[in-house]
Amino acid sequence: MHAAVERSYEGFLDEFNAHLGKHDFLLGSRPSIGDFGFIGPLYAHLYADPAPSKLMRERAPNVARWVERMQHPEPLSGTFLPNDEIPDTLIPLLTRVFREQTPVLQDTVRAVTEWCAANPATDALPRVIGRHRFTLEGASNDRAIQPYAQWMFQRPVQFYQQLSDAERARIAPLLQQVGGLDALNTAITTPLEYVGYQVRRVG
Repeated sequence: MHAAVERSYEGFLDEFNAHLGKHDFLLGSRPSIGDFGFIGPLYAHLYADPAPSKLMRERAPNVARWVERMQHPEPLSGTFLPNDEIPDTLIPLLTRVFREQTPVLQDTVRAVTEWCAANPATDALPRVIGRHRFTLEGASNDRAIQPYAQWMFQRPVQFYQQLSDAERARIAPLLQQVGGLDALNTAITTPLEYVGYQVRRVG
């Protein structure tokens, strides 16, 4: 999957670089929780590593400068875009996230449900409960199924599903555009919690 992972990274860099050519951060001139979500892997795993850092600086200089800005964010500085606007430059990036992650996460939910049904007396789930097939940039391989991924996924799913009908209707066009509507409508029948550094079934 080496070549596929690199193609995905390069595509992400191109899309994020184009966005940062117009905006300092994801949603304007002020860092949001989304920026802080991105900075962990982009700094620690990529910017701090010589090879991907070189690629980032050469291919996506706006991303490299964003990483540097995020090391020293100014508290309460800048502004978000008015009216909760999602800039058009984020559409390719959001589409990539849903395209690459939704199949894996939905299959993880299915696997967790099946594992819990097969192990009714066990509340704590192991870190890995099997393997499944995934596809990235046209290449396929097997990966470990990690219940922790469902715990992370179910938080935005539950938030979305608890919105009012009017609130869901307001964001439905954007979710349809980026391919996220199916993901956030995922039925999670075996919810998980994270307690004492361990993933457990709720209740």
